[in-house]
Amino acid sequence: MSSSDNWKFCFLLHNLELKAAFESEFMAIVPNNDARLAKIIADEPLVAPLIQNFTDQQGKQKCPCALIGRTDAPHQIGSLEGIIGFRNIFALSCLLYAWPQTIGSRNVSFPQWSDFFDFYPMRPSKDGTFLHTLSPAIDGGCLPEKFKGQVSPNLPPDVNSLKFQPDDQILPLLLDVWKKEFAETNSPDWTRTVLFRSLEMAYQAARLPSNSRYTIYDFGTPIALWVSAFEVLVHPGMLPDGKKGKADIEKVMNLLGQALWRDLRLKHTEHQIKNLVNVNLVQKLYGELYEARNDFLHGNQVDHSRLFCFRNEHRRSLIEIAPVIYKVALGCSLGQFGDTRTTSDGQPNYKEHFERSALENALLATLEDRK
Repeated sequence: MSSSDNWKFCFLLHNLELKAAFESEFMAIVPNNDARLAKIIADEPLVAPLIQNFTDQQGKQKCPCALIGRTDAPHQIGSLEGIIGFRNIFALSCLLYAWPQTIGSRNVSFPQWSDFFDFYPMRPSKDGTFLHTLSPAIDGGCLPEKFKGQVSPNLPPDVNSLKFQPDDQILPLLLDVWKKEFAETNSPDWTRTVLFRSLEMAYQAARLPSNSRYTIYDFGTPIALWVSAFEVLVHPGMLPDGKKGKADIEKVMNLLGQALWRDLRLKHTEHQIKNLVNVNLVQKLYGELYEARNDFLHGNQVDHSRLFCFRNEHRRSLIEIAPVIYKVALGCSLGQFGDTRTTSDGQPNYKEHFERSALENALLATLEDRK
Protein backbone atom coordinates (compact mmCIF):
# COMPACT_ATOMS: atom_id res chain seq x y z
CA MET A 1 0.00 0.00 0.00
CA SER A 2 1.18 3.52 -0.79
CA SER A 3 1.95 6.05 1.92
CA SER A 4 -1.11 7.66 3.51
CA ASP A 5 0.20 11.07 2.46
CA ASN A 6 -0.77 12.82 -0.77
CA TRP A 7 -4.18 11.19 -1.20
CA LYS A 8 -7.53 12.95 -1.60
CA PHE A 9 -11.15 11.82 -1.37
CA CYS A 10 -12.96 11.62 -4.72
CA PHE A 11 -16.21 9.66 -4.34
CA LEU A 12 -18.01 7.35 -1.94
CA LEU A 13 -19.11 3.94 -3.22
CA HIS A 14 -21.93 3.42 -0.73
CA ASN A 15 -23.04 -0.03 -1.93
CA LEU A 16 -19.54 -1.50 -1.97
CA GLU A 17 -17.66 -3.12 0.90
CA LEU A 18 -14.18 -4.53 0.26
CA LYS A 19 -11.77 -6.37 2.49
CA ALA A 20 -8.72 -5.15 0.56
CA ALA A 21 -8.02 -2.11 -1.60
CA PHE A 22 -8.06 -2.12 -5.37
CA GLU A 23 -4.82 -0.32 -6.20
CA SER A 24 -3.18 1.49 -9.04
CA GLU A 25 -0.31 3.94 -9.20
CA PHE A 26 -2.52 7.03 -9.11
CA MET A 27 -5.93 5.92 -7.84
CA ALA A 28 -7.44 3.35 -5.49
CA ILE A 29 -10.78 2.05 -4.23
CA VAL A 30 -10.23 1.45 -0.53
CA PRO A 31 -12.15 -0.18 2.32
CA ASN A 32 -13.58 1.82 5.18
CA ASN A 33 -10.63 1.18 7.51
CA ASP A 34 -7.83 2.10 5.10
CA ALA A 35 -5.09 4.22 6.72
CA ARG A 36 -5.21 6.70 3.86
CA LEU A 37 -8.85 7.48 4.66
CA ALA A 38 -7.94 8.21 8.27
CA LYS A 39 -5.35 10.74 7.04
CA ILE A 40 -7.85 12.25 4.60
CA ILE A 41 -10.46 12.63 7.38
CA ALA A 42 -7.89 14.37 9.58
CA ASP A 43 -7.36 16.92 6.82
CA GLU A 44 -10.97 17.05 5.60
CA PRO A 45 -13.38 16.24 8.51
CA LEU A 46 -16.51 16.28 6.33
CA VAL A 47 -15.46 12.97 4.82
CA ALA A 48 -16.04 11.32 8.21
CA PRO A 49 -19.89 11.33 8.23
CA LEU A 50 -19.93 9.90 4.70
CA ILE A 51 -17.65 7.08 5.75
CA GLN A 52 -19.12 6.41 9.19
CA ASN A 53 -22.88 7.15 9.04
CA PHE A 54 -24.24 4.52 6.66
CA THR A 55 -26.72 1.79 7.53
CA ASP A 56 -29.00 -0.62 5.73
CA GLN A 57 -32.80 -0.27 5.90
CA GLN A 58 -32.86 -2.12 9.24
CA GLY A 59 -30.33 0.17 10.86
CA LYS A 60 -27.35 -2.20 10.62
CA GLN A 61 -24.05 -0.35 10.32
CA LYS A 62 -22.46 -0.49 6.86
CA CYS A 63 -18.86 0.23 5.91
CA PRO A 64 -18.80 1.78 2.42
CA CYS A 65 -15.69 2.13 0.30
CA ALA A 66 -14.15 5.28 -1.10
CA LEU A 67 -12.40 6.10 -4.34
CA ILE A 68 -9.30 8.16 -3.63
CA GLY A 69 -6.65 9.69 -5.88
CA ARG A 70 -3.13 10.96 -5.48
CA THR A 71 -2.81 14.72 -5.23
CA ASP A 72 0.37 14.62 -7.32
CA ALA A 73 -1.17 12.56 -10.14
CA PRO A 74 -1.24 13.93 -13.70
CA HIS A 75 -4.12 16.38 -14.14
CA GLN A 76 -6.23 14.20 -16.42
CA ILE A 77 -6.20 11.34 -13.89
CA GLY A 78 -8.39 13.45 -11.62
CA SER A 79 -10.80 14.45 -14.37
CA LEU A 80 -14.31 13.03 -14.19
CA GLU A 81 -13.54 10.94 -17.28
CA GLY A 82 -10.40 9.54 -15.65
CA ILE A 83 -12.18 8.72 -12.38
CA ILE A 84 -15.16 7.09 -14.06
CA GLY A 85 -12.86 5.18 -16.40
CA PHE A 86 -10.99 3.77 -13.39
CA ARG A 87 -14.23 2.84 -11.62
CA ASN A 88 -15.57 1.17 -14.75
CA ILE A 89 -12.40 -0.88 -15.16
CA PHE A 90 -12.73 -2.28 -11.65
CA ALA A 91 -16.49 -2.81 -11.93
CA LEU A 92 -16.46 -4.51 -15.33
CA SER A 93 -13.42 -6.63 -14.43
CA CYS A 94 -15.37 -7.94 -11.42
CA LEU A 95 -18.64 -8.45 -13.29
CA LEU A 96 -17.05 -10.13 -16.30
CA TYR A 97 -15.29 -12.52 -13.95
CA ALA A 98 -18.50 -13.07 -11.96
CA TRP A 99 -21.03 -14.05 -14.59
CA PRO A 100 -19.22 -17.10 -16.05
CA GLN A 101 -18.64 -18.30 -12.48
CA THR A 102 -22.29 -17.76 -11.57
CA ILE A 103 -24.08 -19.33 -14.53
CA GLY A 104 -24.73 -22.95 -13.68
CA SER A 105 -23.96 -22.45 -10.00
CA ARG A 106 -26.61 -22.80 -7.33
CA ASN A 107 -24.97 -20.16 -5.15
CA VAL A 108 -24.30 -16.53 -6.02
CA SER A 109 -20.80 -15.86 -4.69
CA PHE A 110 -19.88 -12.91 -6.90
CA PRO A 111 -21.46 -9.51 -7.70
CA GLN A 112 -23.71 -9.53 -10.75
CA TRP A 113 -24.80 -5.88 -11.07
CA SER A 114 -22.92 -2.64 -11.58
CA ASP A 115 -25.11 -0.90 -8.96
CA PHE A 116 -22.61 -2.15 -6.37
CA PHE A 117 -20.07 0.30 -7.80
CA ASP A 118 -22.23 3.42 -8.07
CA PHE A 119 -20.95 6.76 -6.77
CA TYR A 120 -22.93 8.38 -3.97
CA PRO A 121 -24.12 11.82 -5.20
CA MET A 122 -22.98 13.64 -2.04
CA ARG A 123 -19.47 14.99 -1.35
CA PRO A 124 -17.91 17.60 0.95
CA SER A 125 -18.46 21.14 -0.31
CA LYS A 126 -15.45 23.04 -1.59
CA ASP A 127 -15.48 25.38 1.41
CA GLY A 128 -15.72 22.45 3.85
CA THR A 129 -18.93 23.60 5.58
CA PHE A 130 -21.62 21.19 4.31
CA LEU A 131 -22.22 18.02 2.32
CA HIS A 132 -23.06 18.91 -1.27
CA THR A 133 -25.55 16.86 -3.28
CA LEU A 134 -25.27 17.23 -7.03
CA SER A 135 -27.33 15.30 -9.56
CA PRO A 136 -29.42 16.11 -12.63
CA ALA A 137 -32.40 16.43 -10.26
CA ILE A 138 -30.94 18.36 -7.33
CA ASP A 139 -28.23 20.80 -6.33
CA GLY A 140 -28.44 21.08 -2.56
CA GLY A 141 -26.73 20.64 0.75
CA CYS A 142 -26.91 18.87 4.10
CA LEU A 143 -25.33 19.70 7.45
CA PRO A 144 -22.80 16.95 8.29
CA GLU A 145 -24.12 16.43 11.83
CA LYS A 146 -27.57 15.56 10.43
CA PHE A 147 -26.39 13.19 7.71
CA LYS A 148 -27.63 9.59 7.79
CA GLY A 149 -27.00 7.51 4.67
CA GLN A 150 -28.50 4.22 3.52
CA VAL A 151 -27.31 1.64 1.03
CA SER A 152 -29.55 0.53 -1.84
CA PRO A 153 -32.44 -1.73 -0.74
CA ASN A 154 -32.33 -3.47 -4.14
CA LEU A 155 -28.99 -5.18 -3.55
CA PRO A 156 -28.16 -8.14 -1.27
CA PRO A 157 -27.75 -6.88 2.32
CA ASP A 158 -24.76 -9.09 3.13
CA VAL A 159 -22.20 -7.70 0.69
CA ASN A 160 -19.38 -9.29 2.69
CA SER A 161 -20.50 -12.71 1.45
CA LEU A 162 -19.64 -11.73 -2.14
CA LYS A 163 -16.21 -12.01 -3.73
CA PHE A 164 -15.24 -8.89 -5.65
CA GLN A 165 -12.66 -10.64 -7.79
CA PRO A 166 -11.40 -8.78 -10.88
CA ASP A 167 -10.59 -10.75 -13.99
CA ASP A 168 -6.80 -10.77 -13.88
CA GLN A 169 -6.51 -11.54 -17.59
CA ILE A 170 -8.37 -8.40 -18.69
CA LEU A 171 -7.65 -6.11 -15.74
CA PRO A 172 -3.93 -5.34 -16.37
CA LEU A 173 -4.64 -4.67 -20.05
CA LEU A 174 -7.40 -2.20 -19.18
CA LEU A 175 -5.27 -0.46 -16.56
CA ASP A 176 -2.45 -0.10 -19.06
CA VAL A 177 -4.79 1.57 -21.57
CA TRP A 178 -6.22 3.78 -18.78
CA LYS A 179 -2.73 4.95 -17.84
CA LYS A 180 -1.88 5.71 -21.47
CA GLU A 181 -5.12 7.67 -21.89
CA PHE A 182 -5.03 9.74 -18.71
CA ALA A 183 -1.49 9.73 -17.30
CA GLU A 184 0.69 10.05 -20.36
CA THR A 185 0.92 12.82 -22.93
CA ASN A 186 -0.39 11.34 -26.13
CA SER A 187 -2.17 12.46 -29.23
CA PRO A 188 -5.86 11.45 -29.38
CA ASP A 189 -6.28 7.70 -29.91
CA TRP A 190 -9.61 6.50 -31.29
CA THR A 191 -9.17 2.92 -30.11
CA ARG A 192 -8.80 4.12 -26.51
CA THR A 193 -11.75 6.50 -26.89
CA VAL A 194 -14.13 3.77 -28.06
CA LEU A 195 -12.86 1.38 -25.40
CA PHE A 196 -13.78 3.70 -22.54
CA ARG A 197 -17.06 4.66 -24.19
CA SER A 198 -17.86 0.96 -24.55
CA LEU A 199 -17.03 0.29 -20.90
CA GLU A 200 -19.31 3.14 -19.86
CA MET A 201 -22.14 1.69 -21.93
CA ALA A 202 -21.49 -1.80 -20.52
CA TYR A 203 -21.57 -0.37 -16.98
CA GLN A 204 -25.03 1.08 -17.64
CA ALA A 205 -26.17 -2.16 -19.30
CA ALA A 206 -25.06 -4.18 -16.28
CA ARG A 207 -27.35 -2.33 -13.87
CA LEU A 208 -30.33 -4.04 -12.27
CA PRO A 209 -33.04 -4.09 -14.96
CA SER A 210 -35.48 -2.20 -12.71
CA ASN A 211 -35.44 -0.43 -9.36
CA SER A 212 -38.67 -2.03 -8.17
CA ARG A 213 -41.43 -3.81 -10.08
CA TYR A 214 -40.96 -4.38 -13.79
CA THR A 215 -42.45 -5.56 -17.04
CA ILE A 216 -40.64 -7.34 -19.86
CA TYR A 217 -40.02 -3.93 -21.46
CA ASP A 218 -37.74 -2.97 -18.57
CA PHE A 219 -35.42 -5.76 -19.73
CA GLY A 220 -35.38 -4.36 -23.24
CA THR A 221 -33.38 -1.34 -22.06
CA PRO A 222 -30.29 -3.24 -20.78
CA ILE A 223 -30.42 -5.51 -23.83
CA ALA A 224 -30.25 -2.42 -26.04
CA LEU A 225 -27.41 -0.97 -23.99
CA TRP A 226 -25.42 -4.20 -24.25
CA VAL A 227 -25.72 -4.12 -28.04
CA SER A 228 -24.57 -0.50 -27.98
CA ALA A 229 -21.54 -1.49 -25.87
CA PHE A 230 -20.54 -4.00 -28.55
CA GLU A 231 -21.09 -1.57 -31.42
CA VAL A 232 -19.14 1.24 -29.77
CA LEU A 233 -16.27 -1.18 -29.17
CA VAL A 234 -15.94 -1.98 -32.89
CA HIS A 235 -16.60 1.51 -34.26
CA PRO A 236 -13.79 2.33 -36.73
CA GLY A 237 -14.04 6.13 -36.49
CA MET A 238 -13.00 8.09 -39.55
CA LEU A 239 -11.93 5.97 -42.49
CA PRO A 240 -8.71 6.60 -44.48
CA ASP A 241 -10.77 8.13 -47.31
CA GLY A 242 -12.17 10.74 -44.92
CA LYS A 243 -15.63 9.20 -44.68
CA LYS A 244 -17.29 8.38 -41.38
CA GLY A 245 -17.04 4.74 -40.48
CA LYS A 246 -19.89 2.88 -38.86
CA ALA A 247 -20.43 0.01 -36.50
CA ASP A 248 -22.69 -2.85 -37.54
CA ILE A 249 -23.47 -6.45 -36.76
CA GLU A 250 -20.87 -7.74 -39.23
CA LYS A 251 -18.05 -5.92 -37.42
CA VAL A 252 -19.15 -7.35 -34.08
CA MET A 253 -19.39 -10.83 -35.61
CA ASN A 254 -15.88 -10.49 -37.05
CA LEU A 255 -14.52 -9.50 -33.65
CA LEU A 256 -16.22 -12.41 -31.88
CA GLY A 257 -14.93 -14.72 -34.62
CA GLN A 258 -11.34 -14.05 -33.49
CA ALA A 259 -11.80 -16.06 -30.27
CA LEU A 260 -10.09 -19.44 -30.09
CA TRP A 261 -12.12 -22.18 -28.44
CA ARG A 262 -11.23 -25.53 -26.93
CA ASP A 263 -14.65 -27.17 -26.97
CA LEU A 264 -15.69 -28.32 -30.44
CA ARG A 265 -19.28 -27.21 -29.81
CA LEU A 266 -18.02 -23.63 -29.68
CA LYS A 267 -15.86 -23.99 -32.77
CA HIS A 268 -18.54 -25.41 -35.06
CA THR A 269 -20.09 -22.85 -37.43
CA GLU A 270 -23.42 -24.60 -37.69
CA HIS A 271 -25.72 -21.77 -36.62
CA GLN A 272 -27.45 -19.06 -38.59
CA ILE A 273 -29.24 -15.79 -37.95
CA LYS A 274 -31.00 -13.33 -40.24
CA ASN A 275 -28.83 -12.61 -43.30
CA LEU A 276 -25.87 -14.47 -41.75
CA VAL A 277 -25.07 -18.17 -42.00
CA ASN A 278 -22.26 -20.36 -40.74
CA VAL A 279 -21.73 -18.64 -37.42
CA ASN A 280 -20.48 -20.25 -34.22
CA LEU A 281 -22.32 -20.33 -30.90
CA VAL A 282 -21.05 -17.08 -29.41
CA GLN A 283 -21.84 -15.28 -32.68
CA LYS A 284 -25.29 -16.86 -32.71
CA LEU A 285 -25.92 -15.66 -29.15
CA TYR A 286 -24.92 -12.12 -30.08
CA GLY A 287 -27.33 -12.37 -33.01
CA GLU A 288 -30.09 -13.27 -30.54
CA LEU A 289 -29.18 -10.23 -28.45
CA TYR A 290 -29.12 -8.00 -31.53
CA GLU A 291 -32.51 -9.17 -32.78
CA ALA A 292 -34.05 -8.74 -29.32
CA ARG A 293 -32.68 -5.17 -29.21
CA ASN A 294 -34.34 -4.42 -32.55
CA ASP A 295 -37.67 -5.86 -31.42
CA PHE A 296 -37.75 -3.83 -28.21
CA LEU A 297 -36.49 -0.52 -29.58
CA HIS A 298 -38.37 -0.61 -32.89
CA GLY A 299 -41.71 -1.32 -31.24
CA ASN A 300 -42.07 -4.80 -32.68
CA GLN A 301 -44.33 -7.26 -30.93
CA VAL A 302 -42.49 -9.06 -28.12
CA ASP A 303 -43.44 -11.72 -25.66
CA HIS A 304 -41.77 -13.26 -22.63
CA SER A 305 -39.77 -15.75 -24.71
CA ARG A 306 -37.90 -12.86 -26.41
CA LEU A 307 -35.89 -12.44 -23.18
CA PHE A 308 -34.32 -15.90 -23.47
CA CYS A 309 -31.69 -17.53 -25.65
CA PHE A 310 -33.23 -19.15 -28.73
CA ARG A 311 -36.61 -17.79 -27.56
CA ASN A 312 -36.82 -20.75 -25.21
CA GLU A 313 -38.04 -19.84 -21.73
CA HIS A 314 -36.33 -22.92 -20.30
CA ARG A 315 -32.89 -21.62 -21.36
CA ARG A 316 -30.66 -18.86 -19.99
CA SER A 317 -31.85 -15.29 -20.22
CA LEU A 318 -30.21 -12.78 -22.54
CA ILE A 319 -29.50 -10.57 -19.50
CA GLU A 320 -27.38 -13.37 -18.02
CA ILE A 321 -25.48 -14.21 -21.17
CA ALA A 322 -24.85 -10.68 -22.50
CA PRO A 323 -21.91 -9.95 -20.13
CA VAL A 324 -20.38 -13.33 -21.01
CA ILE A 325 -20.46 -12.48 -24.71
CA TYR A 326 -19.10 -9.02 -23.95
CA LYS A 327 -16.20 -10.59 -22.09
CA VAL A 328 -15.32 -12.49 -25.27
CA ALA A 329 -15.55 -9.32 -27.38
CA LEU A 330 -13.48 -7.26 -24.94
CA GLY A 331 -10.84 -9.98 -24.68
CA CYS A 332 -10.59 -10.17 -28.48
CA SER A 333 -10.38 -6.38 -28.74
CA LEU A 334 -7.49 -6.35 -26.26
CA GLY A 335 -5.70 -9.22 -28.02
CA GLN A 336 -6.07 -11.40 -24.95
CA PHE A 337 -8.32 -14.17 -26.25
CA GLY A 338 -5.75 -16.66 -27.49
CA ASP A 339 -5.39 -20.29 -26.56
CA THR A 340 -2.67 -20.08 -23.89
CA ARG A 341 -2.36 -23.44 -22.22
CA THR A 342 1.04 -22.89 -20.59
CA THR A 343 2.84 -20.21 -18.59
CA SER A 344 5.98 -18.44 -19.78
CA ASP A 345 8.15 -21.13 -18.18
CA GLY A 346 6.36 -23.91 -20.03
CA GLN A 347 4.30 -25.11 -17.06
CA PRO A 348 0.56 -25.80 -17.37
CA ASN A 349 -1.44 -22.65 -16.69
CA TYR A 350 -4.08 -24.22 -14.45
CA LYS A 351 -5.67 -20.94 -13.37
CA GLU A 352 -6.16 -19.79 -16.96
CA HIS A 353 -7.45 -23.25 -17.85
CA PHE A 354 -10.12 -23.27 -15.12
CA GLU A 355 -11.27 -19.73 -15.88
CA ARG A 356 -11.48 -20.45 -19.61
CA SER A 357 -13.43 -23.61 -18.82
CA ALA A 358 -15.89 -21.56 -16.74
CA LEU A 359 -16.38 -19.18 -19.66
CA GLU A 360 -16.89 -21.94 -22.20
CA ASN A 361 -19.27 -23.81 -19.86
CA ALA A 362 -21.32 -20.64 -19.36
CA LEU A 363 -21.75 -20.29 -23.13
CA LEU A 364 -22.53 -23.98 -23.56
CA ALA A 365 -25.14 -23.77 -20.80
CA THR A 366 -27.34 -21.88 -23.28
CA LEU A 367 -27.76 -25.11 -25.25
CA GLU A 368 -29.45 -26.88 -22.34
CA ASP A 369 -32.57 -26.27 -20.29
CA ARG A 370 -32.12 -24.88 -16.83
CA LYS A 371 -31.90 -27.57 -14.19
